[in-house]
Amino acid sequence: MKIQFSAIACSLLLLVSCAKDTKQVKRSWAAYKVTVDGVDSSAAWTKGPYIETYGENDVYSFSGDPNGKKGTGDYQWTSGVAIKRSGVDNQASMEINVLKVTGKEFEYKVQLNGKQYEFKFKKYN
Repeated sequence: MKIQFSAIACSLLLLVSCAKDTKQVKRSWAAYKVTVDGVDSSAAWTKGPYIETYGENDVYSFSGDPNGKKGTGDYQWTSGVAIKRSGVDNQASMEINVLKVTGKEFEYKVQLNGKQYEFKFKKYN
């Protein structure tokens, strides 16, 4: 009986943790550090600045990328540590691996065009 209780308690803890992350990501984020295959590429991404917004009704938007593009689409949590973005104007569909999300910071990594990107954001406004 003790094992069953522990498993249930762990499952509930995981659900509470995921719900917290889901709520915390809902805001606008400004990139302050971006690495591509381990090389600092922040200057290109922060001059815009590059901003991602995760809003109500699972609406995602971005602006200020190095190519001056912007777009909107959808996002959804696919697990406690991954977010899938799809149907976004000027951006391929992708699943990002969330490394950290708090009320003030958001970090993720993603594989794009055969390169490993890691983004670090701070709360925007």
